[in-house]
Amino acid sequence: MTLTTLAEKMIKNQPFTADTRRDYQGYYDRAIRPILGTTPVADLDDARVLAWLKEVIATQPASQVLPIVGLMRKLLNLAVKRRHLKRHCLQHKALRATLQLLGFSRITRSGSRTYMEAAYHAPGGGQTSFLECATEWMQHSTPDRMLREERSLIMTTIWLPAFGSRAIGTIDRLDILKVTIPMQQAGRLPEAYRALSILRLFFRDMILAGRISANPARMPTLCLNIPSTVPGVKERDRTNAKQRLFALLAQPSQTAKEDRHDRI
Repeated sequence: MTLTTLAEKMIKNQPFTADTRRDYQGYYDRAIRPILGTTPVADLDDARVLAWLKEVIATQPASQVLPIVGLMRKLLNLAVKRRHLKRHCLQHKALRATLQLLGFSRITRSGSRTYMEAAYHAPGGGQTSFLECATEWMQHSTPDRMLREERSLIMTTIWLPAFGSRAIGTIDRLDILKVTIPMQQAGRLPEAYRALSILRLFFRDMILAGRISANPARMPTLCLNIPSTVPGVKERDRTNAKQRLFALLAQPSQTAKEDRHDRI
């Protein structure tokens, strides 16, 4: 049995959520399959695994090294459980400590590029239209029908009118701000934040599909207009954009204020 056969069975049959299953498939396709995919599981000795670890540390984005190695440990643990292996070098060891011994440092590796990058590119890549990618994604993003309907509603009412015919690889943070700032000005900050959360998931899946290499919606605080001072934020948190955003979200929305006024 090859490692790819074992991985496909684990990802398909284990009780993972749809998002976890999709993440694991992306990690495997980008960082494990190209190097060890055809290797028989019984041949995964310490030398092969450690050589693979060094390759991952040298080539993968810093923020993705730990989850990729975590997936490999799950696969090796399963191989031991099914008696394809007697033991493996990641067994009963702290992954962070093991990676540090091999020279990995998230601080020195990450810099400003802690997002995922695809190791391959789908046909058309970033030139595929937002409409084409979003239409397919809305149908398959989650098996949960209600969640899928909510994502489809937000995509069709907010993001498709803004980006429909645009090539997906040309959309950046400034394009997103052109949509979210008017929503904020209309008192629809919670709706804008939820729409951003869904757009971030969409771009993440497009990275895993190999269409783009960066997520322009990765940081909501950079895709919204967050004031430098927000009532209710503690003194020590005033420089923290995320805390200011949460304080804004906790405030009654303009729509809620208008509804309360109408009832009065």
